[in-house]
Amino acid sequence: MTDKNRLYKTTAILFTVIFLTICPALCRAETVSGTDPKGRYSIWYLDASETGLKTAAYEPDAENKEAMVPELIGLLNGTETPSGCRRLLPDDVSILDSGMEGEVLILSFGPEYKTAGIAREVLARTGLVQTFTQVPGVRAVRIESDGQPLTDSKGNPLGDMTPDTFADLGVTDKEPYHYGTFTLYFTDKDGTMLLPETRTVYYKSSIPRARVALEQLADGPMEKDHYPTIPEDTTLLTVTDIDGVCYADFDRLFISHALNLPDEIVLYSVANTVIAATGAEKAEILVDGNTDAVFGAGETSLYTFFRWNEELIGAVPVGEAAESAG
Repeated sequence: MTDKNRLYKTTAILFTVIFLTICPALCRAETVSGTDPKGRYSIWYLDASETGLKTAAYEPDAENKEAMVPELIGLLNGTETPSGCRRLLPDDVSILDSGMEGEVLILSFGPEYKTAGIAREVLARTGLVQTFTQVPGVRAVRIESDGQPLTDSKGNPLGDMTPDTFADLGVTDKEPYHYGTFTLYFTDKDGTMLLPETRTVYYKSSIPRARVALEQLADGPMEKDHYPTIPEDTTLLTVTDIDGVCYADFDRLFISHALNLPDEIVLYSVANTVIAATGAEKAEILVDGNTDAVFGAGETSLYTFFRWNEELIGAVPVGEAAESAG
């Protein structure tokens, strides 16, 4: 073997050793997917936009609840997150304690757990349940805040939660695009009825249908004699669909710049649109994360659930229906 060949061979061996040494660490640091390399465990985080959820591979030191539960708590309480992810728990919120009741893991938080708003808390709740129910021996998760069982926005105890409790809240991975058809509810010129408008949208499959529908609603109508119901420049902060309820959280422009329309036209424009998009039973509308806001000149309280309203939907004119069919 020549000296040159011997040098090439030695260099190749050194490169291989270095690669095998550093590759596992690099792969773990960059992996963001639904499962770890063995297809076993994941930790759930917020995505970069903080409107959906994303998972990162997780390899426990030991595969039992005595080791995995405190290990996961430490990771979720920490501030370090994988690339493209954000901390699951709201700022200044940490899991204070945990315990088992049969196959139910009880996670205890302080009173600040509820201060981030309903939509944000729903994402955190979903990620906690999805993460911890992977642990062997943990069938469900129960959350307590300030020593009291977690409740929904109307004070009803949520009880023990499993992954089946939650609708798909948009776990992101490769984010392919696809087409979806939505029915949006605008109003007529006089603001006396809701007018359905069907629209096909090309969007990321990771984005929840409710968000796509409401963003299209906020963009305004595209059909003749249809008029907007949401003020221009209104921002949809978060939207989540869980347990048959769709929560839509707008910024304050939604009420401070409300259009000159009856309250029920605006509110059921939103409610009917998200219910049609998701199949939810009802909708709740928030402003800056609050349900205690009042809307419009009529001071309609938002502390209520809005169900499907058929009575406000106007008939489609014969000419328009024929044009749509053609």
